[in-house]
Amino acid sequence: MWTLAPEGLYETTSHNAGFGAWGGVKRILVAGPYLVIQCGAEDIHVIPRRGFRSASAFGIFVAEARQLRADACGPTATGH
Repeated sequence: MWTLAPEGLYETTSHNAGFGAWGGVKRILVAGPYLVIQCGAEDIHVIPRRGFRSASAFGIFVAEARQLRADACGPTATGH
């Protein structure tokens, strides 16, 4: 499960938990049915659209991730 917060992205699974601060996010993009949040060369979160109730909910999540990153890093941090 992924949770967006003003300070960054939280990822929680049954075996692990992680956090990535927005300042470390290099890129946020949609690639086909996936949201890709790249934090480094080898630290990439791939979030499938199918994990959301609707395409609209997925779009809202993408927009919120981009806005939170811009808020944390400044308006030039579009990353997409």
